[in-house]
Amino acid sequence: SWAGVSMADHLPPALLEACVVVGASSDKLREVYQVFAINNNGTPEQLLLEPEVLHVLAPPFVNRPHAENEAVRSHGKKRRSFLRKKREQLAPSQGLGGSEDVSVTKDIDLMALPQLCFPDGLQVTNEQKDEQFHFLVFTDVFGNKTHGVVMQCYRPILVHRTSFFQNGPGSFKFSTLFSAYSFCVISKYPYFTALKDCLSW
Repeated sequence: SWAGVSMADHLPPALLEACVVVGASSDKLREVYQVFAINNNGTPEQLLLEPEVLHVLAPPFVNRPHAENEAVRSHGKKRRSFLRKKREQLAPSQGLGGSEDVSVTKDIDLMALPQLCFPDGLQVTNEQKDEQFHFLVFTDVFGNKTHGVVMQCYRPILVHRTSFFQNGPGSFKFSTLFSAYSFCVISKYPYFTALKDCLSW
């Protein structure tokens, strides 16, 4: 993807352990849009959805097959770590040549990450909001630290529009509702400013 290529070009692979996208599922967003489209009114002041991990990217930040993406989305059914995911992605069968396997210092539970990315809950609003940043520090039982920077932003909900007068697959449009997403980059190094600049670029 464009974001993955640009990040790989500007940062050494060893700096980032993972980039995680957290947000509401497309099914839940579609349900929210349909309810308020039928009622023809704005969103309530406090509409909170359950956040979940949508995508996990690890060096070398290449596009993953659709089947693997589906496996990531089912992360809630069993506990899996970045260490295990990364070793799978950096397997020799992927033709990475002499690339060195930069292992994660410790396991980070993906199941806990959505709540850390959205400490105040994932909101759906009827207006665009400015980007917000906050920082995370993960410490294991041995005192080893892993650092994260989270950028929270709002994107319009993309909805599928069909017509009874056409046989095609329909079209897409952006609704007037905005959903929050979080992009979290994780590193063994406390380069918070550099990581924040990477997300802002």
